[in-house]
Amino acid sequence: MISKELIDFLNNISGEELDETLIDMASSKISKTAKITKGVVSELKGVIASDKYVSKGANKTCTFLGDKKVLACLKQKTPVKSASVEIGKKLESKIRKLNNKVVSKGALVPKIYALFFADKKYIEIQQRIKGSPIAIFNFENFTETIIDEPLDPIIFNCSEEERLLIGEKLFNYNLGQQQNMINAPQDCYDKLYKTIEILSNHGIEFLDSHSENVLLGEKGFSLIDIDYESAIENREKGNTVKPNNNNNIFNFLNPFSYASSYDKFLTKEQVKILESNNVEILKKLVDAISNNNVIGQFNLYRIKQTVLSMLDEESLNKNADYIFASQTELRTKHNFKPDEFLCEVKAGKVKKR
Repeated sequence: MISKELIDFLNNISGEELDETLIDMASSKISKTAKITKGVVSELKGVIASDKYVSKGANKTCTFLGDKKVLACLKQKTPVKSASVEIGKKLESKIRKLNNKVVSKGALVPKIYALFFADKKYIEIQQRIKGSPIAIFNFENFTETIIDEPLDPIIFNCSEEERLLIGEKLFNYNLGQQQNMINAPQDCYDKLYKTIEILSNHGIEFLDSHSENVLLGEKGFSLIDIDYESAIENREKGNTVKPNNNNNIFNFLNPFSYASSYDKFLTKEQVKILESNNVEILKKLVDAISNNNVIGQFNLYRIKQTVLSMLDEESLNKNADYIFASQTELRTKHNFKPDEFLCEVKAGKVKKR
């Protein structure tokens, strides 16, 4: 729970270009009894002055703030030009307004409390979403936690001993998350697809749809790293992305296709186990699409390749009717022809590359 005083403080600093002095000035309006807020102020000043972080992505680092770490603070890695700062400041209220809209519609995304700049670096403070990525995507981060050294995912320059250690940790993490996903109620998947749909209906396409931007926690799935800025800029230029069911389906399915991505570190048996588990997960994903009354075109290239990256040929051929049963039922109900992809699978025409 975030206190009113803390929300007021974050409102005061949002949209500004700040340094420690200006943060102190904003915090001076807060009651001296608001200890949690004062603690956040101190932590925030530390974030601005330091390069320390809990996790990092391609462009930002993340630190948690507050007594119970209820806030996530995202900080841009590299400074931007002054002109970009001014543009960002003008977008601040629009981003928060759009975020409020999708959250009010039920989208499973973090609420944004403040956006500002410090040392020409963009900083965003949002609700912390408790959960873990559904599979490893940021390989450099992952290897750094195992061998104290980030590995370039293209070069994979490591010893055989390190390769085996990384492979074991990678397999165990992704397997554990698969088991959690299999045990997750169908309703969690239904709400996740609905979130993709809500974003799409507001001109937001979940383009960065990889496994570490989908978190799974006790209450189900959540999406992070949403690109509100592009949606706003597109709308102002008259280039709003129109809702598209097949784009939504791809963006929904794609994050779940990473369990066996780094197969150079996995044994053939481990890859087979991970792909076999994906039968139940893909079934839940397809059912979520159907439960939202959407008929997909699974033969479209991006969707088809995503499905093929999740399953081995044996599992696909054996379980296709089971996985796509809800879509077949929905197509029959609406007098649609059978799905082309399913027909090709049953005819033995689909081969995994």
